Amino acid sequence: MDKKFYITTPIYYVNARPHLGHAYTTMVCDAIARRQRLLGVDTFFLTGTDEHGVHVERAATAAVRHDVAWVLERAAEAVRLRERLAEAQAALDASALAEAPPTATPVTPE
Repeated sequence: MDKKFYITTPIYYVNARPHLGHAYTTMVCDAIARRQRLLGVDTFFLTGTDEHGVHVERAATAAVRHDVAWVLERAAEAVRLRERLAEAQAALDASALAEAPPTATPVTPE
Protein backbone atom coordinates (compact mmCIF):
# COMPACT_ATOMS: atom_id res chain seq x y z
CA MET A 1 0.00 0.00 0.00
CA ASP A 2 1.42 3.38 -1.03
CA LYS A 3 1.69 6.03 1.63
CA LYS A 4 -0.28 9.22 1.08
CA PHE A 5 0.10 12.49 2.96
CA TYR A 6 -2.30 15.43 2.90
CA ILE A 7 -1.56 18.87 4.34
CA THR A 8 -3.47 22.13 4.12
CA THR A 9 -3.07 25.69 5.30
CA PRO A 10 -5.95 27.46 6.96
CA ILE A 11 -8.42 28.80 4.42
CA TYR A 12 -7.48 32.46 4.24
CA TYR A 13 -10.29 35.00 4.33
CA VAL A 14 -10.10 37.85 1.84
CA ASN A 15 -11.51 40.49 4.18
CA ALA A 16 -8.02 42.05 4.46
CA ARG A 17 -4.63 41.93 2.74
CA PRO A 18 -2.41 38.89 3.31
CA HIS A 19 -0.05 39.29 6.28
CA LEU A 20 2.83 37.56 8.04
CA GLY A 21 0.55 34.85 9.44
CA HIS A 22 -0.48 33.83 5.94
CA ALA A 23 3.15 33.66 4.82
CA TYR A 24 4.23 31.75 7.93
CA THR A 25 1.60 29.01 7.74
CA THR A 26 2.11 28.62 3.99
CA MET A 27 5.89 28.27 4.40
CA VAL A 28 5.58 25.78 7.27
CA CYS A 29 3.12 23.62 5.34
CA ASP A 30 5.32 23.84 2.23
CA ALA A 31 8.38 22.72 4.22
CA ILE A 32 6.48 19.75 5.66
CA ALA A 33 5.15 18.80 2.21
CA ARG A 34 8.65 19.01 0.69
CA ARG A 35 10.07 16.74 3.38
CA GLN A 36 7.32 14.17 2.83
CA ARG A 37 8.03 14.21 -0.92
CA LEU A 38 11.76 13.74 -0.29
CA LEU A 39 10.85 10.70 1.82
CA GLY A 40 8.99 9.32 -1.20
CA VAL A 41 5.50 9.85 0.18
CA ASP A 42 2.75 10.79 -2.29
CA THR A 43 1.95 14.29 -0.99
CA PHE A 44 -0.94 16.67 -1.63
CA PHE A 45 -0.54 20.27 -0.41
CA LEU A 46 -3.64 22.50 -0.49
CA THR A 47 -4.00 26.21 0.17
CA GLY A 48 -6.58 28.76 -0.86
CA THR A 49 -8.95 31.55 0.04
CA ASP A 50 -12.54 31.82 1.26
CA GLU A 51 -14.23 34.45 -0.85
CA HIS A 52 -17.69 34.20 0.66
CA GLY A 53 -19.33 35.39 3.83
CA VAL A 54 -20.66 38.33 5.72
CA HIS A 55 -17.21 39.34 7.00
CA VAL A 56 -15.96 39.77 3.43
CA GLU A 57 -19.04 41.77 2.45
CA ARG A 58 -18.62 44.02 5.50
CA ALA A 59 -14.95 44.64 4.72
CA ALA A 60 -15.82 45.59 1.13
CA THR A 61 -18.60 47.91 2.30
CA ALA A 62 -16.27 49.58 4.81
CA ALA A 63 -13.73 50.14 2.03
CA VAL A 64 -16.49 51.55 -0.23
CA ARG A 65 -15.81 48.86 -2.83
CA HIS A 66 -18.11 46.50 -4.69
CA ASP A 67 -17.81 43.12 -3.01
CA VAL A 68 -16.79 41.27 -6.20
CA ALA A 69 -14.05 43.82 -6.96
CA TRP A 70 -12.87 43.60 -3.34
CA VAL A 71 -12.67 39.81 -3.45
CA LEU A 72 -10.80 39.80 -6.75
CA GLU A 73 -8.24 42.31 -5.45
CA ARG A 74 -7.63 40.42 -2.19
CA ALA A 75 -7.48 37.04 -3.94
CA ALA A 76 -4.94 38.44 -6.43
CA GLU A 77 -2.83 39.66 -3.49
CA ALA A 78 -2.90 36.15 -2.01
CA VAL A 79 -1.75 34.69 -5.33
CA ARG A 80 1.08 37.26 -5.55
CA LEU A 81 2.18 36.36 -2.01
CA ARG A 82 2.33 32.66 -2.91
CA GLU A 83 4.28 33.48 -6.09
CA ARG A 84 6.80 35.60 -4.14
CA LEU A 85 7.23 32.82 -1.59
CA ALA A 86 7.80 30.31 -4.40
CA GLU A 87 10.41 32.60 -6.00
CA ALA A 88 12.20 32.98 -2.67
CA GLN A 89 12.21 29.20 -2.18
CA ALA A 90 13.57 28.65 -5.70
CA ALA A 91 16.39 31.12 -4.97
CA LEU A 92 17.21 29.29 -1.72
CA ASP A 93 17.18 25.94 -3.51
CA ALA A 94 19.56 27.26 -6.20
CA SER A 95 21.85 28.78 -3.57
CA ALA A 96 21.97 25.54 -1.58
CA LEU A 97 22.84 23.54 -4.70
CA ALA A 98 25.57 26.02 -5.65
CA GLU A 99 27.14 25.69 -2.19
CA ALA A 100 26.79 21.90 -1.96
CA PRO A 101 30.03 19.94 -1.68
CA PRO A 102 31.05 18.23 -4.92
CA THR A 103 30.30 14.79 -3.45
CA ALA A 104 26.72 15.73 -2.54
CA THR A 105 23.95 14.40 -4.72
CA PRO A 106 21.21 17.00 -5.30
CA VAL A 107 17.73 15.80 -4.44
CA THR A 108 14.86 17.40 -6.31
CA PRO A 109 11.26 17.09 -5.16
CA GLU A 110 8.74 15.68 -7.61
